[in-house]
Amino acid sequence: MKIGLIGLGIMGKPMAKNILKGGFTDLLVSDLNQAAVDDVVSCGAKQATNKEIGGEPKAIDGTLSFMVGGKQEIFDKFKPLLETMRASIVRCGEVGAGNTTKLANQIVVACNIQAVAEAFTMAQKAGVDPSLSLRRSEAAWQAPQLWTQRAR
Repeated sequence: MKIGLIGLGIMGKPMAKNILKGGFTDLLVSDLNQAAVDDVVSCGAKQATNKEIGGEPKAIDGTLSFMVGGKQEIFDKFKPLLETMRASIVRCGEVGAGNTTKLANQIVVACNIQAVAEAFTMAQKAGVDPSLSLRRSEAAWQAPQLWTQRAR
């Protein structure tokens, strides 16, 4: 299977290396940063010619989450490739469903970031040490369990 990957930034380079580790050796890569290209080529990829062209830790350790849209048979064909870079792979429906699922996920993430910022600002203005508030919040955080229960 011939694979092309454009962009070897904080996520692309580790993804490329995991693709190669997964046994997909017909990989063409491209990036404006020649040092990144050279690094991945040294691992077995080939450089594609391109005149133009973003969670880093998960890209590095191969635990990305993929939300995929498309026909089942095409999903099945490319699933082994995605498995080289993933913790979870979910086919969300037909073309576009993966994008919609990702957008919904990002809305939840953005709302949580804003809620945490507001909560810590309120606590700090009320005289509570933010580090204590953070420790308590970490211990009490149960959103994944709540989401799972609501979804059923």
